[in-house]
Amino acid sequence: MKEILKTISLIELVGGAIASFFFAKFFGVSILFTGETERNWLLTILIFVFALFCTFVNFVILMAIYEILDNQGRIYEKLNQTTIKLDKQEDNEPSLNKWKCSTCGKYNYNYVGTCSCGNTR
Repeated sequence: MKEILKTISLIELVGGAIASFFFAKFFGVSILFTGETERNWLLTILIFVFALFCTFVNFVILMAIYEILDNQGRIYEKLNQTTIKLDKQEDNEPSLNKWKCSTCGKYNYNYVGTCSCGNTR
């Protein structure tokens, strides 16, 4: 999903830049009373800059969403690694409800009669 979003944002940036030229060309004219058109350079430049600015704002928003999704994936991976590490630590911690295997040193719960190494309590 996030890679598709990155691709869409880049396509939007390039397409928006090209569209800015077309908007400026077609809408940057003034229609005279005689029906003829005359290029209004101030209007042409303003339309071009405004369209380019809107394109850039959309690109930044899409890339920000991409970064959020990317960071969310990294945070999820770190959280998952931490959870796995804590689970492993918890399995090998002494407590009142566990007994220590004399062969491998692993802590097993009291209801477990045989360690994973094969040694019995």
